[in-house]
Amino acid sequence: MQLVIDANIIISMLIKPGKPIALLFREELELFAPELLITEIINNKDIIVKKSSLSEHEIDKMFEIIKSRINIIPETDFLKYKDRAKENLPI
Repeated sequence: MQLVIDANIIISMLIKPGKPIALLFREELELFAPELLITEIINNKDIIVKKSSLSEHEIDKMFEIIKSRINIIPETDFLKYKDRAKENLPI
């Protein structure tokens, strides 16, 4: 099954690791996210560290592991479908 994962999900997992992280590593899941996800995590890193019980180093390592499981899609790859998406959205 293919899923698009949101930055909020990753941020929540970094703040409070637990069982949801195991879902990321299920073989039947193929995860995708726009490259903006990386930027959002980096921009919110101070908040993540402050709210988490993990050290900054542990968060960095955990994010690298999580990121390795996600297919990051460059913005240019999905922007070419912008007009088509607008056609299919209800007004």
